[in-house]
Amino acid sequence: MNRTTLLALALTAATVSGLAIAQNATDGARPHRMHGDRMMQLDTDKDGRISRKEAEARPALAQRFAEMDADKDGFLDQKDRQARHAARSDEWFTKADANRDGKLTRAELDAAHEVRRAEMEARRKQHADERFAQMDTNKDGAISREEMAKAPKMGGRGGRHHDGQHHGGQKHDGQKHH
Repeated sequence: MNRTTLLALALTAATVSGLAIAQNATDGARPHRMHGDRMMQLDTDKDGRISRKEAEARPALAQRFAEMDADKDGFLDQKDRQARHAARSDEWFTKADANRDGKLTRAELDAAHEVRRAEMEARRKQHADERFAQMDTNKDGAISREEMAKAPKMGGRGGRHHDGQHHGGQKHDGQKHH
């Protein structure tokens, strides 16, 4: 192979890997490492894998356990994560390869990026709509301070202090801060 071909292959592999990692991060829009760290918090016996019983601590995970257990050994571990990653990368490449020639042109890569961006935006909007509907308890189309104060925490993302209260621009001392 000549240098141009090798360079093209390396760039394609790097792009596909980056896109697959970005795709993996869309479960809650969290970076891959954070997702793994959160998952391993469920590993209560610290054996480096999550059993079906440990997964029950998160109902959504328990529901998807069989699907995520790629090697069907009854545990979620690094091997399962790697198998899922490889499957998602292959699936993404197949979808992106519009002319089915086993290679991605720049146009195919750009189109795949645009499709992925639109999918992520649609999920973000759906999540925001669901969150708003949950917070708007009187269904008047607006969120009052009272509704905001009563809203469940947002998974550690903004709006609430460690005491669980929303302070609307005020620190714990009660003074307005800008």
